Amino acid sequence: MDERERYAGPDRIAYLLVPTFFKLLIKLKWPFDLFKRFFFAKGIYEYVIARTRYFDAVFIDSLEKGFDQIVIFGAGFDSRALRFHYLNKGNTILFELDAPITQQNKLKAYLSKGLFIPQNLVFVPIDFNKESLAEKTAGAGFIAGKKTLFMLEGVTMYLSQDAIQSTFRFIADVSAKGSMIVFDYIYGGVLRKENRLYGEKNIYKTVAASARSGRLPLKRTRLLSSWTSTGSSKMTTAAHQSSKTGFSGIPAALWQGRSTVLTRS
Repeated sequence: MDERERYAGPDRIAYLLVPTFFKLLIKLKWPFDLFKRFFFAKGIYEYVIARTRYFDAVFIDSLEKGFDQIVIFGAGFDSRALRFHYLNKGNTILFELDAPITQQNKLKAYLSKGLFIPQNLVFVPIDFNKESLAEKTAGAGFIAGKKTLFMLEGVTMYLSQDAIQSTFRFIADVSAKGSMIVFDYIYGGVLRKENRLYGEKNIYKTVAASARSGRLPLKRTRLLSSWTSTGSSKMTTAAHQSSKTGFSGIPAALWQGRSTVLTRS
């Protein structure tokens, strides 16, 4: 793993799951730098590290406050349910939503490494384009009206505006006062190809197919009118301690997007 102070993170589970070749690559500085240059858009490596810390901080905050439920959209190989299980004193129920094949591969990887899967972790296989969020989550045990954290990490930039609206409508319908949403998004200027931000050209290439399909930058919606922008100083300090001065001389203000958290009032 990258052990530099500003780059190192607490996710040791991810390291267990990556192929042996990639583990070796990470430990070799110049080959890894070359790999990033060819396969990562400028700034995205650092952006994802800062984003992970931010989402970690919000996740930990919700556990410490005793939230009833956490819902992770497009969970992929998110390992927070395992990494922070020791903080779950109030028996918070976690729901991970993703495509069936992704969840099958994740479970297979967990089991192959002998990883402990908490009893309060519920996998919800779903086709986001065809199936109802309300029906699938309710069928998995999700209870509307409970204090819940909703997480969308690296998701909104790949959804259509209609899909974003329907997702936020679901959240608005089922959430209780004090519930939180945390998500990240790219700036509209990236899709407009204004080319003012660090690494913007390659980021646009990454989401170009989505842009051509009618996907738009996230806009403030009336569905969130009762939600206010929050984020304790503890979250900001823990999550963006690296991004305040930037990585490798890259000012955080020049990145292509940002993370934010909203609380229902």
